[in-house]
Amino acid sequence: MKKLLMAAAMVLAVGLVQANAAPFTVTSGNTTLQGDSASNVFTYRVNGVDHLFDESYYANGVALSTPTFTLLGTVGVQLDYVLADQATARVVHILAGTGGWSTSIGLTGFTGYFDTYSDYDIGQSAANDSAQYLGNGQFRQWDTGYLLTWGITGASLPTAIDIAPYGAAFNWDNNASLLNADITFGTRNQMPNLAGGMSGFSIDRTISPVPEPTSMLLLGSGLVGLAGAARRRMKK
Repeated sequence: MKKLLMAAAMVLAVGLVQANAAPFTVTSGNTTLQGDSASNVFTYRVNGVDHLFDESYYANGVALSTPTFTLLGTVGVQLDYVLADQATARVVHILAGTGGWSTSIGLTGFTGYFDTYSDYDIGQSAANDSAQYLGNGQFRQWDTGYLLTWGITGASLPTAIDIAPYGAAFNWDNNASLLNADITFGTRNQMPNLAGGMSGFSIDRTISPVPEPTSMLLLGSGLVGLAGAARRRMKK
């Protein structure tokens, strides 16, 4: 439903979208990524199921937008942004196939905080997601049948995180869990200006299937049955 509402809004603003948008699609194996300069990345499809509503990035509270972009073959894209005070940001998305997606974020001439905002609708459903912060920049989010692992690696780990319902503002209180909601989560990294060098970090994500509770029950029943049969054979 959220994507239908967003599509309607884009139709109403089609002039602006066509002026600013630089849409891209990259694919590797069973995984497809789509985005544009207006809304960053809005599709993360694995085996035909889209698990993402929006993932976007903010430098000192200002959304990164209107980049120049370069396709990296068919499996990646490089987005280059100009920030305030002649700082720059480079965001590179690479698909690894089999549900894997990695992003490297590099900042030059930038001092301040850099935020990530993630709104995943696991299993193409906005309701009843569960999420948990595991520490050290690592999140997991799940819904029936699927598990997302999302984690920051590199020298810069988050100084603050938040998990909140869709539409609620982050207050960066390091809330570690929120259950059964349309969930968003975010990270805040305090970035140093490395005397003209590049500072940054990477994000790695994977979507993987998890057994349904009924499947686990049937599997457990089957194992119990096999164990019982083995015991009967041993008694004979």
